[in-house]
Amino acid sequence: MRKRKAKVVYRYRKRRSKPKSSGLMSGLKGIAMPLGAMIYGASREKVSDMIASSKIGQSLPATQFTDEIVMLGVNWGARKMGMGKGIGASILNAGKAIEYARVGQTVVDMYSNNSTSSYNGGAMW
Repeated sequence: MRKRKAKVVYRYRKRRSKPKSSGLMSGLKGIAMPLGAMIYGASREKVSDMIASSKIGQSLPATQFTDEIVMLGVNWGARKMGMGKGIGASILNAGKAIEYARVGQTVVDMYSNNSTSSYNGGAMW
């Protein structure tokens, strides 16, 4: 005699609705990104100058990318410390995009200066 296959019973789960957020970001959803970019732009130079004048900043090698790399490091550290929530996420996202844009602009400037200048004793940049 053959064994019958057991019937599989599918159970439907009731979906819970997510509670609506009532924090600061719920009211600022449409302007969070531009507000974060403005806050980052207003504070970037002050933070960069503060880091450059510190002992750590003075021990860093001076390259064309040092400032951007340091600011990306500050961004990473702020996220690791838990500042990437709420309006902080908008500020840090804007900061990361701005720093990567500055790196791209520096690379383009380096290549355009290199192609228009003449041979200067083997210096690449």
